[in-house]
Amino acid sequence: MEDLVSVIVPVYNIEIRYPNALENCLSSIQNQTYKNIEVILVDDGSTDSSGDICDSFAARDNRFKVFHTENNGISAARNYGIDNSHGEFVFFSDDDDLIHPQCIEYLYKLMMANPECELARGGSNIEVSTFVSITSPNYIICDSDYMVKSILCGKLSATPWNQLISRKIIDEVKFRITTFEDLDFNLRVYWRAKKILLLKDITYLWIQRELSDSHKNKIKRVSGKLSTLDYLYYHDVKPNHTDHISYFLWYVYVYFFNDVVPRLHLMNENYRQEVLFKFKTFYAATKKDYMKSDAPIKKKMILPILVRFPKMKKYISIIGKR
Repeated sequence: MEDLVSVIVPVYNIEIRYPNALENCLSSIQNQTYKNIEVILVDDGSTDSSGDICDSFAARDNRFKVFHTENNGISAARNYGIDNSHGEFVFFSDDDDLIHPQCIEYLYKLMMANPECELARGGSNIEVSTFVSITSPNYIICDSDYMVKSILCGKLSATPWNQLISRKIIDEVKFRITTFEDLDFNLRVYWRAKKILLLKDITYLWIQRELSDSHKNKIKRVSGKLSTLDYLYYHDVKPNHTDHISYFLWYVYVYFFNDVVPRLHLMNENYRQEVLFKFKTFYAATKKDYMKSDAPIKKKMILPILVRFPKMKKYISIIGKR
C-alpha cells in the first residue's frame, strides 16, 4: 500500500496580489497522479479571499485540510503544517507555484526503488510555462556533502519546496523563525540525510513575480540575513561540519560583495551602518577560520583585498564561487 504524503502549503494574501494563482496551485496538487495525499493548507492570517479559496477546496476534496491561524510568518506556518500532518513523507509547495502532475508519483517511486535515500528532490524551472511528461526519469543519487556544496556554490537553489522528505528527517529539522529560512532549513536537512535522490526532470514551476516575497524587501532583509548566517555558522557549521567551513564562509562573503554592497547606497545612514557593522564583525571573527581552512590559496589571497575594496567584486567571477 502506498504511503501517505503530506503536502504542506503556507498561504498568505496571495489572491489579492495574483488572482487565480492560488487556485491554479491547489489544482495542480489536486491533480497529482499519486492520490494518497493529504494537503495541509495553513492560512497564515490572510485578510483577502485566500482563506475562502482554501475552504472551497476542502469542501470539494476531503484530502484538503485547512488551518486558519494568526499571521506568524512563513516559517511558523510551515512548522504548523508539519505538526498537523500525518504522512510518512512531507512535500512543501509555495502558494503561487505549479507542480507537475507526476511530481509526487515519481519522487515516491524513485525513493521506494532506492530505500537508502531519505529525500528526493525534483528539478525546477522559472523559464518554461508548461510541463513535459516524464517517461524515463533522469536522476542521480548523491550524498550530503555533494548537496551542501552544491547549495553553497550556487549550483542548486536553497528552496524547501519540490522535495519529498522522509518523516524521520522532517521530525528532526523544523524551520527556524529567521530571515534566511530556506537556506537555513535546507542545509540542516541535507546534513542529516545520508543519501539524496536528485531528479533532473522538471517537476516544479517556480513562478517569478515582481512583487513576490522572493523579490520584495530585499534591502530590509539584509540585516536579518546576516544575523541568520552568523547563527548558522556558530551553531551548526563550525561545531559540527568543519569540512564545510571554507564553502560556507565564502558563501557569506560573496553574498555581501554581490548582493549587499550594490544596495548600500539605497539604505538610510543608520541601517547602512548597522549592516556594515554586522559584516565587519562577522569577518573579523571568522577570517582566521577561513585562512586555516582548505579554501584555495587564490581566494585566501584575494579576500582581504575584496573586504577593503568591495567594488572589486568582479574578481569573484574570475576565481569562482568556490
